[in-house]
Amino acid sequence: KMAASLLLLILLCVPISLVAGDNCNKANFLNYTCFFPKAGQIKNFSVKSALECCSECISNNDCRHWTTRDIDSSSPLCILSNELHPINSSLKSNCVSGINPLPPPPPPPPAPPGAKNVLYFVVDDYRSEMNEAYMQSDIITPNLDKLAKSGTVFTNAYCQQAVCSPSRNSFMSGRRPDTTTVFGNNGRSFRDAPGGKNWITMPEHFKKSGWLTLGGGKTYHPNSPKDWDEPFSWSQDQPYFPFAMQKCPGFPEKLGTWCAMDGTKDMEQFYDYTLANATIETLNYAKQIKDKEGRPFFIMAGFRRPHGPWYIPRTIWDMYNTSNIHLPTNMPYTKNAPPIAYYASPFWQPPMTSDGYPGGINGTYIMWNTTIDTPIPGAVQQEAKHAYYSAVTFMDSQVGRVLDHLDMLGFTDDTIVLLHGDHGYHLGEHNMWHKFTNFELTARVPMLMRVPWMKQSVGGRTTVLAELVDMYPTLSMLAGAPKPEDGIEGTDISAVFADMTNTTMKTAAFTQYPRCPKNSSNEWLDNDCPAKIKSGFMGYTIRVKDYRYTAWVLMNASFKPDFSSPLHAQELYNHSLPECRYDFNLCENENIAGTPGTQELMQSLYSQIKAKFDKN
Repeated sequence: KMAASLLLLILLCVPISLVAGDNCNKANFLNYTCFFPKAGQIKNFSVKSALECCSECISNNDCRHWTTRDIDSSSPLCILSNELHPINSSLKSNCVSGINPLPPPPPPPPAPPGAKNVLYFVVDDYRSEMNEAYMQSDIITPNLDKLAKSGTVFTNAYCQQAVCSPSRNSFMSGRRPDTTTVFGNNGRSFRDAPGGKNWITMPEHFKKSGWLTLGGGKTYHPNSPKDWDEPFSWSQDQPYFPFAMQKCPGFPEKLGTWCAMDGTKDMEQFYDYTLANATIETLNYAKQIKDKEGRPFFIMAGFRRPHGPWYIPRTIWDMYNTSNIHLPTNMPYTKNAPPIAYYASPFWQPPMTSDGYPGGINGTYIMWNTTIDTPIPGAVQQEAKHAYYSAVTFMDSQVGRVLDHLDMLGFTDDTIVLLHGDHGYHLGEHNMWHKFTNFELTARVPMLMRVPWMKQSVGGRTTVLAELVDMYPTLSMLAGAPKPEDGIEGTDISAVFADMTNTTMKTAAFTQYPRCPKNSSNEWLDNDCPAKIKSGFMGYTIRVKDYRYTAWVLMNASFKPDFSSPLHAQELYNHSLPECRYDFNLCENENIAGTPGTQELMQSLYSQIKAKFDKN
């Protein structure tokens, strides 16, 4: 009778509390979720109920996840897997999943006296475009504007590689891509690097230092590392809230498109809404632990939007007017820039629904290929920017819900809040879309940090050349955690919160991107690097106060640079005027490398790159 009642609760998607004594009270039923059973599958077989599938997983030492599909049939299918998998939201109405937690770890040590909380937001594919922080009036970001006013705006913050997995592997481990050996979204992680199995990540550092460390969403890139780095990075008090690869219903095989969905009856269809809910519940749990044990928390939430596909509620879409979206005025590819620096990436314009919203399931999705010399039509660009802006505004609304709850719980005064993108984004500037370059628009990221007890930093702005790899040591210092282990490649820039004018701790920021052109006469076309290569070029770029310089260096099959070979190409951009921070039309419109008077500067900047990355 009890098993039948439990299964009924699962089918009705009601929160579940298993009875004491039942072995499945060690497994966490994840409502509204299912896992892809394609990888790590141990076995699959028919069962009578989800509870039976759960029990089979609990009794199997190799099983980490169980999924019961077709639960309304007479013979539900049980799938046991030894890996964590992303949510498959399309199966949510006919399946249920759960995990088999690892044995509980030993109790954490006490945190240092005076330790502060950390609430850390990572935003996917978000460029430095906000209203208050970066003076971008076209975009609607009221909650981020509020955070900017109560915290510190970093006007010159940079990622270490402008693509998801390499960037996240870098700042989560505190090491640059050449050290993590992660250069693409191919499943490789820093744990595969020499010595990487023993590295202590940023969240693990806080966990080992006495913080309750919990996460959800896209913090790491999916499967990089495996299982969101469980059990190392995260406290085992509750399962990591998994990430959903949400796609538009009319064109689910592509990420480069958009759709405005009716959310009046089902907000659960929007992943960032469910992540905000989960983060709010995690904060509630952290409050219980704080009240009971005095333990501070380190909570990370990785929001999906504005990564494509831009799957957003219609109420958000209606906040913008497509015809009012401004087009970039610097659409031609950067003058005199080498073709290898360009990246061509298509997207698909969706058909409209009968009531005038993008994302119709009947009609043709039109593919628009970007090329080095032909911009896509202006009206198409406006619609795509409308979708991106809407995705940003939706993310903003969900971050706002979490921040409001943080305040309601009374945590605001003792909590560092950090928000940044994993890299920037092109929206038609230089005739490019998406990320995947070394240009300012993709290397630069938005970054806001609120440290309430550092009163001089409230409402402040800093021009320090910050890097995402700096966040590990900086947060450790500000929150009162011990100094991280040796080998961390970031710099502690916490001194800036005591003096906004102090930027002397950093004089340069470094980003890199590999290229493997298939055709030497058209190096801008099809120049991605697969996981296994014969050779290619690594573009190392250095950003200093007034310039960006990029050197394209020959690299071997192991992605190691050969600085003894002649440079393939060079770029130099003048950033002596600050307007580019706020007007993207003024960013890097002409490569001045090799022009009269630049040789000494280029040699100096190249020497800094060589000193940083030449390990021979």
